[in-house]
Amino acid sequence: MANVAFCSPLPPAQTGIAAYATAVLGGLDEIGFTAEHHVDAMWPSGPGAEERVRASDVGVFQLGNNVEFHGAIYRLSVWNPGVVVLHDLALDGLMYGLGLANDPLTQPARAEAMAAAARNADLEDPLGVPWCAQAVRRARTVIVHSRFARDYLLRVGCRTPIVVTPHPLVERDDEIDAARERRVRLRHRVARGDEVVVGIAGDLNASKGIEALLAALPRVRSNVRGVLVGRTSSHWDVQGAVRRSGVGDRVTVVTDVRDD
Repeated sequence: MANVAFCSPLPPAQTGIAAYATAVLGGLDEIGFTAEHHVDAMWPSGPGAEERVRASDVGVFQLGNNVEFHGAIYRLSVWNPGVVVLHDLALDGLMYGLGLANDPLTQPARAEAMAAAARNADLEDPLGVPWCAQAVRRARTVIVHSRFARDYLLRVGCRTPIVVTPHPLVERDDEIDAARERRVRLRHRVARGDEVVVGIAGDLNASKGIEALLAALPRVRSNVRGVLVGRTSSHWDVQGAVRRSGVGDRVTVVTDVRDD
């Protein structure tokens, strides 16, 4: 029997990664994994967390670009190498938060990121500097959700084994049926029937490529509508970006919604 330390935000934490982690844990239970192995779901990461991770056979660390939910998990992943599930390639917001907290990992993390960046890297581009460098180099294995993410890590010199596990997770049939029933109603809220919807969901920050979407809208058919759904960021003004773009009439912004 293996002992797995599963470090992730969990409900009621208001982050999509909490919903993702819940689905993963449910899936492990359904396939019988938890009947053969012990999974220690650790949230929040309070006193004694490091001892629990060190006592396990492997740690699984869900990392996102938010210091509130992932700062402590990031520290655990660096000091106790295991499996890192990288939900965001751009960990610029996480690095910013660690810096504000004067975390001792901040300076070496920044140094590693800058060393891995291209010589002519755009420092204003969240992906121009691989802020995830420290995390992926310390890991034993990295899980990402797209081939784009894998290729990005390879380009910046990652030698850690990378596994691509696409979204979405296969959820229960009743949940999929419920989502299909809601689809028409939700679409009616954000777009007309003849519009093609291009959406970005999650934390609405600079690393999500929102400005690139806004810049592309004038160059595509007029029936394409951008839909931005998720939590706002204190470090980046999504509403301001939409106003400056000049295509606000073709963009729907739905902020601070629940993950379900």
